[in-house]
Amino acid sequence: MMKYFLFLSNCLIFAGGVTVLTVGIWTMVDKNQFSELVGSTMYSNSAILLIFTGSIVMIISFLGCVGALKEIKCMLLTYFIILLILFLFLLVAGILAYVFRDDINGEIEMAMKKTMDHYDEKEAVKQAWDTAQQKFMCCGVAGRADWTEKSLTVPKSCCKDQAATSCSDGDQFTKGCKEAVKMYVKDHATVIGGVGIGIACIMILGMVFSLVLYKMID
Repeated sequence: MMKYFLFLSNCLIFAGGVTVLTVGIWTMVDKNQFSELVGSTMYSNSAILLIFTGSIVMIISFLGCVGALKEIKCMLLTYFIILLILFLFLLVAGILAYVFRDDINGEIEMAMKKTMDHYDEKEAVKQAWDTAQQKFMCCGVAGRADWTEKSLTVPKSCCKDQAATSCSDGDQFTKGCKEAVKMYVKDHATVIGGVGIGIACIMILGMVFSLVLYKMID
């Protein structure tokens, strides 16, 4: 009975590994849109940790299944140790994401204002701002006046109609991008944290069942 419990828990862990890997890749691809505006590497670090851990979890879950069905003690012990390490990795990734979520408030406004000076110089900054302003229908940090205050030309991405040949003040978005970008990144950090901690909890079952089965095997 314990052998099949461990096998079932490994199926869940494998599914969790696929989920962790998918969320990690999605976060890495998606974060590139606004990475220049966020001003922190903690977000991407959590995503990298998820990708690494998710890949290893999928491999190790197979080891756990073989060890359970064949009742190989050394394989079960190895499985337990590796699963414990991965459990700590996922827990750290989840905590990092939540810490980043709480710390972003002060950082993001300063980072966004700083990058505005490089809009015409760095292509990555330009793309990040254009993507944010079109996606969230906003302009500047607090409003379109942020661009003129820095003696910069208001970007075309602030225009409501991108196909228009001219764009007056009345045709531009009025609200700032700060709150929209902040909420977007916070939501992503919540997903990372939730997935990391959730799958770590499922791993506890695998560790418990593998230890019990290890002791039961003569």
